[in-house]
Amino acid sequence: MPTLSPPDPVVHGSGSSAPLTLVKPAWVTRSGLLHLLVRNDASDWTLELDGELDRSNVAALEQEILLAEAAEAATITIDLRRLDFTDLSGVRAIVRAHSRSPEPGRVRIVEGPRAVRRAFRLAGLDAELLFETG
Repeated sequence: MPTLSPPDPVVHGSGSSAPLTLVKPAWVTRSGLLHLLVRNDASDWTLELDGELDRSNVAALEQEILLAEAAEAATITIDLRRLDFTDLSGVRAIVRAHSRSPEPGRVRIVEGPRAVRRAFRLAGLDAELLFETG
């Protein structure tokens, strides 16, 4: 099971329908060979992935994406530039986040290295997602 370290305290606001407002602007989550640097700049969130993303640690990425969604982030950028490897579970997590997005362009994906791009291509999803170059 991944070791997660979300920010504390997490929530400001009232009522369950209010968006989350996070106190810390940045934190690191580590799970096995995956390190996530999460930056929250008001309504713009960036998740920088470093290392290897696979089924043993994909829950850490999913948790951070769900946290950004609950905070009603205007944009969620998933930066794959420092990711060395992803398997299909990582591809699925990113595609699910993209498909849950209520607005086009809310979830931005920064293109990763060749091995990571290959995983999206083999899944047939490289043409369906808009990758940004970093």
